[in-house]
Amino acid sequence: MSAEAAAYFGRFLAAIGVDVSADAEMAETANRFTKLMRERLAVPAATVELRPIAREAAEGAAQVIVVRDIPLRALCLHHLMPFVGEVNIAFLPQERMTGFGSLVRLVESMALGPQLQERLTDGLAAEVMRQLEPAWVAVSISAIQTCVEMSGTGRRPRTVTMSTLGATTPETAWPFVQHRPLPETGA
Repeated sequence: MSAEAAAYFGRFLAAIGVDVSADAEMAETANRFTKLMRERLAVPAATVELRPIAREAAEGAAQVIVVRDIPLRALCLHHLMPFVGEVNIAFLPQERMTGFGSLVRLVESMALGPQLQERLTDGLAAEVMRQLEPAWVAVSISAIQTCVEMSGTGRRPRTVTMSTLGATTPETAWPFVQHRPLPETGA
């Protein structure tokens, strides 16, 4: 199947006027592209399970959990162009928690396949709510859509989407999930 897809992509390049024989570096482009698309567009058979663990907090404590700057790499379903950015997830646990690495794996898993940033934001919030049953959850994604940048605008705007579920409002949840510039590191 990969060889057939690579052959089709090679013919596609030729059809739009790209002469892959003109540059030796392009000899394997169809194969590399096909491999990358198979990896990124393969929709997982199942959603990552968060492996809930019992919450052990001080009696009466209401502690909001925030996991920030989870790396995101996905392909826009309109153009199959990348959008890259960060995901912030905040939730107020009730009886169940999860390891923070599980949230990273959930983002990576749900980002596979053709995506819309808005749907991915809603889907992540819904999965955290379904699996952990927190009092509320908020998810925000800040990403650069490369299709916008390459469409002739020459600009790199960030698109921010946010979804909230449960006993909160976007205004209440925003301080927890707003995207802040990462601190500069000295090199």
